[in-house]
Amino acid sequence: MAAITLASVLCASAPQASATSPHGWAHFTSSSTWTAPTGTTSVDVMANGGGGGGGGGHFTNGGGGGGGGGQVWTAVTVTPGTTYTITVGAGGTGGAAGGGNGGTGGNTSMTDPGSNVLVVGNGGSGGAGATGFAGGGGGTGGTASSNNPTGDIELTGQTGGTGTLLTGGTGGAPGSTHIFETDLVGSGGRAGASGAQGGLDGHAGVVLLNW
Repeated sequence: MAAITLASVLCASAPQASATSPHGWAHFTSSSTWTAPTGTTSVDVMANGGGGGGGGGHFTNGGGGGGGGGQVWTAVTVTPGTTYTITVGAGGTGGAAGGGNGGTGGNTSMTDPGSNVLVVGNGGSGGAGATGFAGGGGGTGGTASSNNPTGDIELTGQTGGTGTLLTGGTGGAPGSTHIFETDLVGSGGRAGASGAQGGLDGHAGVVLLNW
């Protein structure tokens, strides 16, 4: 039900296409380009950043989980025939066993030919590696933004879990998981549970377009 609510907000705020405009959708799980079809002057965009990597365990303490990627929903004005760049953020690298910190997830964005960022879902930060005395702290969730002057929906990713004795922190969820076939898109990596375990990589982001 939440997904329907988010989509309905976008449709209500988006400029209405003419009866002759083509309609379609696109799903990007890796970086690419998209060319606005003839007659298309507005596209609904959802961009989710990559999740941060989990921190590595140390001795008997678990690392912190990676933060979830930020997510933005908005309507973007486009020019027919113009090619836009879609960048999908990779998941952050998991921290090495022995207390390595997790890497930050990549930013997911849509930019115009002039390199102006139209939407961006920032990647979550990596979880901290554990020390010999304490578990690692969870990475913070990524933020999101757009250049839409009439408003958008900006959802910050969740913070990863803190590591404890023999337990790695769980990865933070992205801004919203209700639209995905899996909850892993844009989520942070789980941390290593002890000194013998490294953290897991975060999960890559995604871009959805609807016109």
